[in-house]
Amino acid sequence: MLNKNNLNRDVEIEFGRIIIVKKISRRKFTRILGCGCAMSLSSCSYNPINKRSQLSIVPERIVKHMSDEYYYEFLADNDLVKNKKLVKKVREIGKRIEIGIKKYFEKENRLDEYEKYQYDYEINIVKDKRTINAFAMPTAKIVFFSRILDFTKNEDEIATIMGHEMGHVVAWHSKERMSHAVALELVSSATGGIIGSGSALSEIGYFLPFSRFQETEADELGLRFMTLAGYKPESSVSFWMNLKNYSQKLEKYKSKHDIGARFLRNLPQVLRTHPITENRIKNLNRLIPKVKIEYL
Repeated sequence: MLNKNNLNRDVEIEFGRIIIVKKISRRKFTRILGCGCAMSLSSCSYNPINKRSQLSIVPERIVKHMSDEYYYEFLADNDLVKNKKLVKKVREIGKRIEIGIKKYFEKENRLDEYEKYQYDYEINIVKDKRTINAFAMPTAKIVFFSRILDFTKNEDEIATIMGHEMGHVVAWHSKERMSHAVALELVSSATGGIIGSGSALSEIGYFLPFSRFQETEADELGLRFMTLAGYKPESSVSFWMNLKNYSQKLEKYKSKHDIGARFLRNLPQVLRTHPITENRIKNLNRLIPKVKIEYL
């Protein structure tokens, strides 16, 4: 998060999205954004994808510059998977999800707005057999860590991940998160840090619940996109079950040898950035019948 003690952090990578924070001082950061003149707190935009207004006070050029700079640095520091067959398959799934997004606009009778949400997606897989993750840049550049694919049994489950990532992109989640961080930084400056980004009050009372909200929103959008793309919506549940089963085995082993792991295992949802996997599964199971009626 952006705060006076924390502006030297580069990035936070979370499952499904990336939050970017450059190594710059607060004064320089404010100057880049236009000394506050470009940051009217009433600056909101309506997004037909998630059907809600979103705070949008970080200029598009700043979002693009910071996103692309980090993305290309990340690729330069990591090895790409060279298995052409695998890479081709994952990218083809991405193209199908794009078609699903277009169909979503058709179903919502908003096809005239589709062009605004049509991105030039770039999808890569990096070699990493330890990190179970994937993330999407706000500029539609998506990265899969190779380890996460070990938990997919078929293309439908890969489509679950892809739909989730593209859900973050078209829902403007990273830009929205950056805008909220900047807004809270202004509040922090005005209150001497008592309220604002970085304070325990803002983390527990605002940022963590908002983070979980965005993750749930990406799950739900991804479910719709993959269904419209012709994938089985039930595979979204089976994918998360794969992760849940592995996580339970790993946590059980670690909790016997690591007090910290035991604490994290029992961490309540209110202190987590992401919904508890079991809750994600319940939510998807609740939505699947509705999605099948609406889109199949």
